[in-house]
Amino acid sequence: MARGSPRRRRVAAIASGAGVCAAVLLSPAGLGAQFKLDRLLAAYAAGDHQIVARAFTRSIDFHQIHALDPRRTAEWLGAWQRPSAAFLLELTNISSAIAPAYTLPLLSAAQAYFLRRPGGTSPGDDAAFDRLWHRIAVAALERRYFVDAIDQYVDGLRLRPAASGVTWDPRLDFGRAVAQEQRCWGARPALRYSSAEGMVAPGAGVPARDALRSTRCLEEAVARFETASSGDHRPEAQVRAGWILYQLGRHADARRSLDAVEVAEDADLMYWLYLFRGRVNHALERHADAERDYRTALESYPDAQSAAVGLALVLFKLHRDVEADEAAVAVRTRSGVAVDPWRLYVAADERFIERWLVALRRML
Repeated sequence: MARGSPRRRRVAAIASGAGVCAAVLLSPAGLGAQFKLDRLLAAYAAGDHQIVARAFTRSIDFHQIHALDPRRTAEWLGAWQRPSAAFLLELTNISSAIAPAYTLPLLSAAQAYFLRRPGGTSPGDDAAFDRLWHRIAVAALERRYFVDAIDQYVDGLRLRPAASGVTWDPRLDFGRAVAQEQRCWGARPALRYSSAEGMVAPGAGVPARDALRSTRCLEEAVARFETASSGDHRPEAQVRAGWILYQLGRHADARRSLDAVEVAEDADLMYWLYLFRGRVNHALERHADAERDYRTALESYPDAQSAAVGLALVLFKLHRDVEADEAAVAVRTRSGVAVDPWRLYVAADERFIERWLVALRRML
């Protein structure tokens, strides 16, 4: 056959193409997602629990592992193993911080992975691992206000305990309540700001129809927090219910809810409690009580702006103008650099994620 015949050229082209494909597949770039994930998971399972944070610092890092394809991620994970489940949760958490477009697909893959677990969830240590895992997952969703996803996630888990024999974790109900609160704030962004003067009324400055919708949204949030008021999160559920009642203008109810709270060792929650008590007592014109509440809030965080502004305003109400001016000057001086736990309020359990991850890693 002649050297330049069509048949020989076709064979040469096929061989050349196969060589190129083989070279691509055998290169690190060609191995792509599976190569990278296998390497990272092996390091994570061996105890390098910071490798996810080091390897995923940009959105493109998630793109390179095809994190938008939950089925592909679930297939890669294979058979159930705790390190794989924890690794996937770490990915979900990091994505919620730097690349939220990938958070829901990763969590969808995680749900599929849990459903493949042989024999469902067993009691004891496995149940503790799963409980903590789900708390972290919901907290990552709270970080980005994925309110519909929280409802769907918790409602999906609710169908499983009867079959698996696992006691229901009431903190998941708390997560649904937080989702509703965030939903209301998304519809009325002004609700998320800490107003030091007067009531943040749902109907202030908005059409009647929107005001009614906002009121119903907040009432549903109160109902959810009341349902979720059992377990170690009970004080926070009461504090959040009280703050929402304040926004609804139900000041006496808000005061009763906040007065019933017993806070243990949680400085942020203690701050919120006394900040909100100050707001409520201010609205009720109990200015001396409001002053005490604001000062109590500032004991834990002396430079916190939200309580300091409230204190300055209530001092004016008490006609202590010199002290009020001093408080206002202090607020302006510390503005922008002060630590204020109010900024942590909207994302709820996000503040516990790192602590919970440390506990989860100890179970691997």
